[in-house]
Amino acid sequence: AGFMVVATIGLLLPAISGELQLSPVQQGVLGSAASWGNIALTLPLAWWASRFRPKPLTTVTLALGTLLLFLQGWAPVFGALLLGRLAFGISMLLREPARALLTQQWFPPRETILANSVASAMFGIVVAAGLVATPLVLSAAGDDWRLVFHLFGALFAVLTAAWMVFGRDRPRTGDR
Repeated sequence: AGFMVVATIGLLLPAISGELQLSPVQQGVLGSAASWGNIALTLPLAWWASRFRPKPLTTVTLALGTLLLFLQGWAPVFGALLLGRLAFGISMLLREPARALLTQQWFPPRETILANSVASAMFGIVVAAGLVATPLVLSAAGDDWRLVFHLFGALFAVLTAAWMVFGRDRPRTGDR
């Protein structure tokens, strides 16, 4: 869902630019901001985050992502929106080691490729659905991009709550 939010920013840029009077350069900076953390911080943050148990790490990063989506919907100026996008990208980056660790915990090595393939397919489905749905949601919201971010935040709140209830660490006792 995080990548869906990142991918759909371009669909929201006309409405955002109209309200905040963004230049084309600012639009490009805003559109790419969520990826900056990947460029600069992937290795050190992945190493650091891999030291934590996957369930709490995922819970914290989902909750942080939720807050950052609401921040983006509230952002009164370009700088606040930019900061929210950048931090949202970092929260997604911090979640990736947990995904890898959960895959190791829940799937035997011979099924890892299948599990990753299903995850890749889900990634494509969710991002594609977001690209189709975002313009419809934006139109239904009267071109209110802030409301769309708040709806994204509500989606993340639901995902966070579901994860807190259903997500589980599984102690690794060796390869199965």
